[in-house]
Amino acid sequence: WMGLLRSRPQAFLWLLKFPSVAVENIKKEAARRGVNSSRILFGATIPKTQYLRRGGLADLFLDTPLVNAHTSATDILWAGVPILTLGRESMISRVAASLVLAAGLPSLVALTEQDYHSIALSLVPKGPVPGQRLRRLQATTLRARESSAVFDTALWVLHLDRALAAAWESDVVGWAKTDKETR
Repeated sequence: WMGLLRSRPQAFLWLLKFPSVAVENIKKEAARRGVNSSRILFGATIPKTQYLRRGGLADLFLDTPLVNAHTSATDILWAGVPILTLGRESMISRVAASLVLAAGLPSLVALTEQDYHSIALSLVPKGPVPGQRLRRLQATTLRARESSAVFDTALWVLHLDRALAAAWESDVVGWAKTDKETR
């Protein structure tokens, strides 16, 4: 992220102030890497409706590669903000990629760290106004609220109901087989 901030002097990095002890460490690391720490903003935890409204003010969400955003990714997609992510091997490193793909934004799933950096540079404008590609991605993200399986609660409930029924049936059949085998 510091490389991106050095390349785009008008950009800001906006992080959650959690834990608050991390704020000073992040500011020191930014300074060590040649980035003015005033370009890193820290938002306090606030009620959910305010959080969603505030999140929608961002142009782009840069996901963390080792531990992806989970609930935050869903929230920020709902707010209409595209997410750039780098899916890795472990489940906690692939959650955001799954959400981004389900939202119809495959170009925002980077395959390598270099790819992640290149995509970020291509999306973060050199000036104060978001570029055309980023605006299109923002519009697609907003439309995903209405058309994506990520936000289709009825479909999710249907799938959960089917999964629970299958698990129950498997358990009952499994018990019946076990019971017959022990006679």
